[in-house]
Formats: sequence, structure tokens, C-alpha cells
Amino acid sequence: MYKMYHYTCRENILSIQKEGIRLGQSPLLGASVVSMTVNSCPKRLGLHSGTVLIEGIDPEFMAAQKNYPSLVAKTVDGKRMVKTFDQTEARIALIIPKEFMKHILTYDDLFKRDAKSLIGQSLSSLTKKQQKLLWAAPVHSADYPFSTSHLTNQQIDREIIEIAEGKRSHRADDWRFSVLQVPPEYISKIEYCGSDGTYGLR
Repeated sequence: MYKMYHYTCRENILSIQKEGIRLGQSPLLGASVVSMTVNSCPKRLGLHSGTVLIEGIDPEFMAAQKNYPSLVAKTVDGKRMVKTFDQTEARIALIIPKEFMKHILTYDDLFKRDAKSLIGQSLSSLTKKQQKLLWAAPVHSADYPFSTSHLTNQQIDREIIEIAEGKRSHRADDWRFSVLQVPPEYISKIEYCGSDGTYGLR
């Protein structure tokens, strides 16, 4: 038996309890997967967390308002803002049986499966260095769930190189991906995030 976690919005819980966790978009643009982690902390997973971004204050605002125009509102003093949805409202603890593990991929597994979707050619056509940089780019994006458009190209390149060379921390080793829908009977506990950032049976 293997313990994993899936984070989601509170409004999704009822359907998950009935049907399980459905397949969603792969971070590498390949076939759909269920994204999970073996770490009980939701940070640095590329998830939206209900952040409020204000125009002229938060550099991610422009990307957020472009990607989510329906979420644009105004603050009390008239400034435009975006309050994102919160994908960390609920933490679902899963107990995965051994026989289901053949359907679970690590990030390395997913990369080998889906890399062709990113570059339109096989990995063997790239040098080892190019492969490592390609591997690191999606990992880097998990630290910037809105966009990296507010960063300079030099900063983006530097941070991706640091990840590829093992000089910048990341959470990719914790990521797991199911190629099948996760059945509801694998759910062991559902907890909700409180105002203090901790999870409990609320």
C-alpha cells in the first residue's frame, strides 16, 4: 500500500467521493493523467491557491487577467484585481494498493512518455544537456502557476539551468501521475485547509 495526496477545490469533493478522481491535463501536454504527490505539503506544485493579484502591485496580474478574464474584479479603492480559484482547499489522502502501482508514473516516467509531445521528435534526437533542460522547464513552471511573463528571459534561463544542474530545489521527485482514474475506494481521508494553512477534518 502506498500513500499519496491529491489537492483540489472544495466544490469538487462530492463528485470525487462518488466517481473517484478523474483524469486531467498532463503538465507535459501528453495523454491525460491524475496528478498526485507523495508529500503532504501543497506548495510548489503549480497549483492556484486563491491568491489575490492587484494591478500595479503584483507582477503576475497581467498574465492572470489575460488567462482568467472572468475573475477580474475591483478592489474597494477601484484598482483591478484577480482572485484566483483555490486548488489547495481540500487535501485528499489516498492509499494506493500495490496492484494499482503499475498505472502510476513518476515525473521521470511521464517525461519519457510525453517528451515527444513537447518537441515533436524523439528524445534521442537531443543531446543529454538538451534533454535535461527540457526536463527542467516544466519543473520550473511549477513555481510560477500564473505565468513567467513577468520574469526576464535571463532569469528564466538561469533558473532552468540551475534546476537541470541540481543547484535549485524543486518538488518533481514528489510528483506522481496515474494514467487511470483513481477509484473513490482508495480515498482514506479528506481534509480542508484552515485559515492558518494547516489541514484538518473540518
